[in-house]
Amino acid sequence: MARLKPGVSIEQAQAQMDTIAASLAARYPDSSKNQPGTYVRPELDHLVGDARWPLFILLGAVGLVLAVACANIANLLLAHTEERAHEFTVRAAIGAGRGRIVRQFITESLTLSAIGCAAGLAVATFSIRLFRALPVPRASEAVIDGRVLAFSLALAVVTSVLFGFVPALRAGSIEFSGGLKDGSRTSTPGSDRLRQGLCVAQVALGLVLVSGAGLLIGSFLHLVRRDLGFRPEGLLTFSVNLASKEYAGPKQLDFHARLLDQLRNLPGVTSSALAMPLPLTGSQMSVAFNIQQRPAPPAERPRANMAIVTPGFFRTLGVPVLEGRDFVERDDATGAPVVIVNRAFADRFFPGEKVLGKRIEPGASDASGTKMREIVGVVGNARQSSLKMEEEPIHYFAYRQLPWCCPSIVVRSAIEPASLEPALRGAVASLDKQLPIYDVRTADDMLARGVAGPRFQMLLLGSFAGIALLLTAIGLYGVLASSVVTRTREMGVRMALGATRQQVLAIVLKRAMLLLLLGISIGVVGAFAGNQLLSTMLYGVAPHNPLLVAAACVVLTITAAAAAYLPARRAASIDPIRALRAE
Repeated sequence: MARLKPGVSIEQAQAQMDTIAASLAARYPDSSKNQPGTYVRPELDHLVGDARWPLFILLGAVGLVLAVACANIANLLLAHTEERAHEFTVRAAIGAGRGRIVRQFITESLTLSAIGCAAGLAVATFSIRLFRALPVPRASEAVIDGRVLAFSLALAVVTSVLFGFVPALRAGSIEFSGGLKDGSRTSTPGSDRLRQGLCVAQVALGLVLVSGAGLLIGSFLHLVRRDLGFRPEGLLTFSVNLASKEYAGPKQLDFHARLLDQLRNLPGVTSSALAMPLPLTGSQMSVAFNIQQRPAPPAERPRANMAIVTPGFFRTLGVPVLEGRDFVERDDATGAPVVIVNRAFADRFFPGEKVLGKRIEPGASDASGTKMREIVGVVGNARQSSLKMEEEPIHYFAYRQLPWCCPSIVVRSAIEPASLEPALRGAVASLDKQLPIYDVRTADDMLARGVAGPRFQMLLLGSFAGIALLLTAIGLYGVLASSVVTRTREMGVRMALGATRQQVLAIVLKRAMLLLLLGISIGVVGAFAGNQLLSTMLYGVAPHNPLLVAAACVVLTITAAAAAYLPARRAASIDPIRALRAE
């Protein structure tokens, strides 16, 4: 880690580091063979690197929701413009120019935006406390300051122009000469086509959001339902902070042995063990190793994750021992050096071979140096990370043969694991009252923490999709309801000439389905393009999943049918005598 001098760019720093790396490679050719070069990047990229792309995607989803909302408001204002045609004609008759009518409409749009902006800021002020608790980098720094206010006001003005300009032009272009002679409510063909186009756009954008939300939901369900390689129910983990001077060397081993004995005697505890690192935490220790039968120079040796555990760890977690044996108490500093590997390790580094009895020399060591170790067991694949999809190779060391500092304690309980916390604290205090314990959590808590990021993304995009569905339903309802009002005379004539209520109902629903099919046809293309952008946020689900896109189409169709039913029912209930008499 370094701080650049003023005026030095990342590119210049990269060039200097390449020169240094080339010099080191020339001086140490053996250890530099097949090693990657240097890579200079800003620390900010390191801090937010994994979250940057998902946040940009969520920002794009916000833009889609805003576009749906703008189309919705524009649609409603266009309908309102048609309803106010008589009002605008009267204003023109008493001297109002077209420009003044347009300015009036823009002013009304700005007023709507100002009210919406104020309401949005009020909700944001309340919601920001919840946002700070989310697993988003630097979320605690999020505040509503002057920049946010300025952006919100600018957005309010822009959206006012977006959803108010077209209705304003329509209001200014109304033919005033005949407006006072005809009090009926009619719509012009151009206005009707524009409103239908906006409705189609809403359906298309809504399908993109619903499809993306469906992918994230399917991805999240895959994460939480997949096989973890062990039984998380009934597990409780915690850590004890041992002072390095007071518990150095054999004292650390003795303390942990006495602690495990204390824990096994607690009511409700069936087994206990030590482990470093714990599964599901995402913590990993990766070391290179040499295979006795296939020796290789240091730069070409394979690498794999490692963990240090005590006897009974696999039984405590519920990880099956597939071949060979578990660690036992005699696997200590005086015993033969041994190691246990998981199935993924055996399959990758010893494909088609009998693993038991093979010897490897891992790079992990204590003061006595590295040792050739015999593989005495093969166990199932317990996941170290909640998010990685592939099974990761890992080899396990006996804690008494590699007593590194600070392992965590794992306890399996026959009762509610969280209820054991007071007893656990009491057990530690009975050995040393000065030792604090921390990170007390169940395996379910660890899994929830591990998938917190995907859960946040799923909930947020799902909320956006829900809002888009609601706005799409409102927009379709508005278009059809206005159409029914303006076509009241037509419906009355049809029914007077013998059309049944079912036929009138079918006319309105047919129009709704036509708009829906046009929107879905456009939206499917956008959905597949948008889903590709989500590929980095998906786990176990392909971005181009036709079943999920089809499910999104079904959801949108049901929503559209519900929105179209009320206007269609109203059209079918028109009394032809009253309709013609009103005309």
